[in-house]
Amino acid sequence: MTPQYFSPITEFAYTNNTTANTSTYVRIYNGHTAAHLIAINDSVNNVTIGTVTIGSTQEAFIKKEPSHQVNVAAAAGSGSVRIVGVDF
Repeated sequence: MTPQYFSPITEFAYTNNTTANTSTYVRIYNGHTAAHLIAINDSVNNVTIGTVTIGSTQEAFIKKEPSHQVNVAAAAGSGSVRIVGVDF
């Protein structure tokens, strides 16, 4: 089986709702000492698609629609959450 490689686009620190450059796959890394709640939102229909909690120094890969936004719940250290769109 051939391994899948991904091409990172540009990693950035979370500041507000983002489509992560309209990426379908997004890597989220929590560099803070506390867990953070991450939500995927459909801003057009104003609904939350789903949520996940990412522990300290953990990462998650999320598949979403290009228009869906990634949101980190307001908390101390939310700027330590790093997001990058990836292309598999």
